[in-house]
Amino acid sequence: AAGFDPSERITLTIEVRSEVSGSTLEEIVRETGATEAEAVQEFEAVELKSIEIVMPSSGYFSTSAQASTQPSATSFRYTTFIPEEKVFDFMVNLCPESPGSYFVGDGRTFDSSSSSFRTRVNVRVDWIAGGVVSFTKSAGLSTAYIYVRVSDYFGYYVKASDYADLGEVTVKTRYSSPTHVVFTMDHNAVDPLCQAAVVTNAGIKYHYDVTVQRSGNYGLIGWALRAPAHEAYIRDSESTSWKPVFQRENTGFYCLLWNDFPGCKAESNYSGSVL
Repeated sequence: AAGFDPSERITLTIEVRSEVSGSTLEEIVRETGATEAEAVQEFEAVELKSIEIVMPSSGYFSTSAQASTQPSATSFRYTTFIPEEKVFDFMVNLCPESPGSYFVGDGRTFDSSSSSFRTRVNVRVDWIAGGVVSFTKSAGLSTAYIYVRVSDYFGYYVKASDYADLGEVTVKTRYSSPTHVVFTMDHNAVDPLCQAAVVTNAGIKYHYDVTVQRSGNYGLIGWALRAPAHEAYIRDSESTSWKPVFQRENTGFYCLLWNDFPGCKAESNYSGSVL
C-alpha cells in the first residue's frame, strides 16, 4: 500500500469467491426450494476478510503473502441438451407419434451455465475432506405437443410434460485420496413422453471413467451415443469460470436406437489441466 500519510489508518479487504457446498448449500436448498444443482449454478459463496493497519512514519507499508496453489475442491459438469427449439423429426421409432406433433427442445448452443438441458450431472471432489466425491443429477422438463387430427381441415394440440427417470444415472468412486480420485459415470435417461423409447429403454447413454488430480490434471475415457448434444466442463475452487473438456454436436436422434448405426457411438479419450 502506498500514497498514504504517516499514522493514517486504512483497511484492506480480501474477497474470496467459491462454489457453494456443505451446510451453505443445504440452507439454500431448504430456504429457496431449488435443487442442489440449481443452487450450485445460481449461487456463489462469498467470504470477506479484512485487515486494519496504521501507516508507519515512512509513509508506506509492505508485506507479502503467497496464495495456496492447491484448490480446496474440483467440480466436473456433464450436460446433455437439444439445440433446437422444436423437434418434429422422429426421435425414436415413431416418436412423436402423429404428423405435426413435436418435442420442445432447449433452444441454445453450448453453454456451461445454461439452466435449459435434458440432463445434468455435477460431480464435486472435496480435497479438504480427503478426496470425497459427491454428485447431483437433474433432468429438464420433457414437453411434447401432440397433434390430434379431427378432419382434413381441423385439428388441435394436446400438451404433455414429464421428467425423465434418472434411476440409471450413477456416479461411483473407484479410487479416492487427498490428491487423486477416479470415478465412473454411467448414464441412461429415457424420454418419458416417447412410449417406444420407454419400452426399448432407448435413452441418452454414456459411460466414462474420470480421473481428477488436485494439481489440476484430469482425464476422461469412455463412450457416448451421439444424441443429443453433449458438453462437459471442469473447474476448481481457484477457477474464475468453467473450462470446456469437450463439446459435441447432436448427430441424430436415430443414434438413440443403439442399432450400431455408423458414427453413432463416440469413443473418447480426453486429458488436460484445469489451469
